[in-house]
Amino acid sequence: MKTALLACVLLAGLAPGLARADHGEDFLVVDSPGGPTPGELYLVLDGRQSFAHDHATQAGPSLLYGLSDRIALQLDGEYDRARGERWRYAGTASSVQFSLTDPGHAGPQVGLTLSRTFAPDGDSRSEARLGAQVGPDDNLFAANLYVAHESGGSVSGGAVGYRRGFGDHLGLAVEAEGPLQHAEGAQVLASLHFDPDAAWSLKVAVGGDRGAGGYDPFVQARVYVRLNAAR
Repeated sequence: MKTALLACVLLAGLAPGLARADHGEDFLVVDSPGGPTPGELYLVLDGRQSFAHDHATQAGPSLLYGLSDRIALQLDGEYDRARGERWRYAGTASSVQFSLTDPGHAGPQVGLTLSRTFAPDGDSRSEARLGAQVGPDDNLFAANLYVAHESGGSVSGGAVGYRRGFGDHLGLAVEAEGPLQHAEGAQVLASLHFDPDAAWSLKVAVGGDRGAGGYDPFVQARVYVRLNAAR
């Protein structure tokens, strides 16, 4: 996992210093109604290390594209491994995000994200997530409600987040997400956001996943690199 996190940071440092762009993702687990600038394509690199008994590591690249000012598309590749084992392909996820309110509207923003995940063993997960956020970039509140269906049945849940900005380049966020039916599967995290005046940004987080025996700590890093500029 240390190698994956280092690669994310190094790649971000090598990214060209283009004009500032907005990928539209203000949080790590809470969906934001906004998306990338139309026509812009981002490479997203995500790595996560759990400190539970199996010390599971998760990593994967994503492509995030702004199709229009109200529609964004994302394609994810997912890989994981337990301690002492080799990396394995864990699945592919695709999603489409719709902004239900005018992106230029000064009031609350509302969006809907539809996603589908396919695992190598043939299992799949479908999810519909309604998200809303209010406030300026330096004082942002967001909340989600979701319904998901997979081979084991259906589950519903929610997520909440708050982001506080400090100047144009730094921010801190706290988030929580989990199912409504039971506590297991919930997660909480706090993250530091670094958004320089170039076409990349970095989020680094510490948090905990709720398991049968309590919360298992983890660390996570995510890098966004803009691959092109909107014309």
